[in-house]
Amino acid sequence: MVRETVTAQRKTLEGQATVCARLRPDTARLDDPAQAARFALRGVAQRIVALRREIAAYDTHLDALIADILSPLNLKSRAEAAAHAVRRSIAHRS
Repeated sequence: MVRETVTAQRKTLEGQATVCARLRPDTARLDDPAQAARFALRGVAQRIVALRREIAAYDTHLDALIADILSPLNLKSRAEAAAHAVRRSIAHRS
């Protein structure tokens, strides 16, 4: 029943995590498998949602840092920046 409720509303993992984060289990009836499943799913889903937000915040900061690094070098992508960093690392070892 819980699975059908979640998958019927959302198809993506992120969407399902959002649905599960909003579940409201009856904590007085955690001996009921459906309520225990809702309780566990909600906890895991809330962590997924929080981690996705944290990742998005770090990506924003990283994008700004990378833009600062790329602009004076006239590089256009993270791949070019990574290749440049490897070349510099190798040059410093020599």
